[in-house]
Amino acid sequence: AITTGASSGDVRIAWTDTRTGSWNLFYRSSTNGGASWSGETRISSYVPGYNYITPTGFGLPYGDYFQMAVDDRGSTQLAWGEAGSYAGPGNIWTAHN
Repeated sequence: AITTGASSGDVRIAWTDTRTGSWNLFYRSSTNGGASWSGETRISSYVPGYNYITPTGFGLPYGDYFQMAVDDRGSTQLAWGEAGSYAGPGNIWTAHN
């Protein structure tokens, strides 16, 4: 996902990948239109009590549920789905950065 903030050059991106061996959601931002970027931040995290979430990530993305927006305070709001399989059951998670 990609979105822009109110300021010129404010670009924010988020994506999922499996570099840890499990799925995770990552985030980066730029204040100069993408000429340089912040360090990567892992947004998804371990939550005890869900059998498809481990300290290294989650089982699979759940459906096409992945959105990002910038609120009127300039905070990035993220929502995504994750599950143990594409068939579910899964959950929708939210975070802000």
